[in-house]
Amino acid sequence: MVSSLITYHVAIFQPPFHIFSYLHDGDLEEGVCVQVPFGRGTCLGAIVSYPERLFKLTAPPNQLKSISKVVSTTPLYSKNMMEFAYFLSNYYLHPLGDVLKSIQSYGAKDQSCWSFVVHPELDDHHPHQEIVTKIFLKRKQLRKQTFLKKLSSLCQEQNKNGAKLLRELLGSQAILEEFRPPKSKQIDDKMSPQKLSSVSGTDLLTQAKNNIHPLTVSQKKVFEQIKCDLFRGFHKPWLLFGVTGSGKTQIYLHTICDLLQRQKTAQVLLLVPEISLTPQMTEVVTKAFGGMV
Repeated sequence: MVSSLITYHVAIFQPPFHIFSYLHDGDLEEGVCVQVPFGRGTCLGAIVSYPERLFKLTAPPNQLKSISKVVSTTPLYSKNMMEFAYFLSNYYLHPLGDVLKSIQSYGAKDQSCWSFVVHPELDDHHPHQEIVTKIFLKRKQLRKQTFLKKLSSLCQEQNKNGAKLLRELLGSQAILEEFRPPKSKQIDDKMSPQKLSSVSGTDLLTQAKNNIHPLTVSQKKVFEQIKCDLFRGFHKPWLLFGVTGSGKTQIYLHTICDLLQRQKTAQVLLLVPEISLTPQMTEVVTKAFGGMV
């Protein structure tokens, strides 16, 4: 019954990397890797839920699709990882699915993390019991690569289609595919969102202000005009005309510092007219703002 199904939000690991709603008939933890129907095929994703986020259904409840497969009941991402991913997604305005994929996508692709296990209820009456016994012998689990090698050898001996036989084994639930996420290092407290927020606060701004060269009388006159307009909410283009070395960049830096001091959540995008100037500008800005860049 549809009423017994639980709605979950899944951040998918492929474009557009958005969050989509799916149904499932059991409890799933945040960070669990699942396979979901998407477009004409399927894709991997992670269960996401965050108290401060109000996810909306991506389709009417009666049109939601069900999760195809729970890849692993063990969360692919630790609690710290999920918090860090939410922080990165919010701070850089980047899709959560792509952030999660970048953090630990290797786990889902690493063949050594996948294995095949004999179904616990497999009995002697199952049509594929003999084949399973020949492949697994007395073992209950084989790594995916080992299993595929043994399956290939068996199919060559019996002149069978390996891909078709694998589909039959999985379809009849004679075997199950299991994913064990790689052991990942817990994110250090220095990288937690709380620490990053504090490092990017008043202390760094004070340090940045000390690192920037003081303005000359002419520079300060221009800076005060820009500052006044920004303070009053007048957002308009400003064109600074000056020869090379006249200190235009210093005015930019002071303007950025002033804006960040007044608006703690503000973000600044600094463009350069020529790609060859990027290393030089990066060095200047990093020297001034350090870890905030």
